[in-house]
Amino acid sequence: LEKQLPRKETTKAVPDLTPSKITAMATRKEEDYQISNVGKLMTGTETDMTTLTEYFRDLNPATQKVNRSPDGIDVFYRNPNTNKIETRSISFYTGEGENRKNKTVAQFIESASPLLTGNKNIRTILKRGNYDKNATFNDTLTKDYIAEVIVSEVVDKSLDMEVIDKDLNKKIDNLDFYDEDEGEEGLRNNIIKAFKDDFELTIQAVGDDKFKINAAGYDTPDFTFEGDFFDPLYNLGDRYEGESEKVKLKRFMRALYKQRFKKEKNKGKTNTGTETETGTETETETETETGGTTR
Repeated sequence: LEKQLPRKETTKAVPDLTPSKITAMATRKEEDYQISNVGKLMTGTETDMTTLTEYFRDLNPATQKVNRSPDGIDVFYRNPNTNKIETRSISFYTGEGENRKNKTVAQFIESASPLLTGNKNIRTILKRGNYDKNATFNDTLTKDYIAEVIVSEVVDKSLDMEVIDKDLNKKIDNLDFYDEDEGEEGLRNNIIKAFKDDFELTIQAVGDDKFKINAAGYDTPDFTFEGDFFDPLYNLGDRYEGESEKVKLKRFMRALYKQRFKKEKNKGKTNTGTETETGTETETETETETGGTTR
């Protein structure tokens, strides 16, 4: 008899998230990702080190070079007040002589994160606990791992990362990661159109709502992103994840712009019918403007 009686269906109310709350959630996730990577500079494997040093080299426009040695990290950066290159070292150890001992991963994150990430609120981020608290110092790595930017590139006016970042923010904020990914106004085509003046992008589906980006003529790392999330008004998890994917895409495109600057700088050293710096004649290369494709 009980089974035959009608049941009252209940639905859980979905709290309304304002744009500022969505942005704050995405910011917290990015902060957690950054400090987790800081910790891995101390505890990670040899495979991790090349990726991590390059990541932190490109995270802050002022950073010129990141060196991970068996003793700690050395960061070469441009002081915004003096415009001179300065160096700061962060050790993996505390104390000296007989009192020397390894830092905990939390201690290293707290000491290195302000320099590497620019974030001063490290203790609050650490309290969230979204890093490997049980990881220990990997003292088996005996060589240096270095990621470096040519100093002249950073001071050149055509590599104004502040201007590039503003343009990236505008382009990526206008992308809809919650709509269909296919069609003329789909996410993939909109990404291609947003950057068509600078890059010939190819975006290939590699799984359910997962895509891989390549840029013709550029050394692009393996980079995948997700799109076509459900309606964010009804699925809070998707709303959060969509903003996180925008952050990942911005980081990828920012690295491409740095590569583009290098290519254009090297290309500008040759002129038709004139001698180059090495005293040899070269032919001028020309590029045609083409759109991107999706597969």
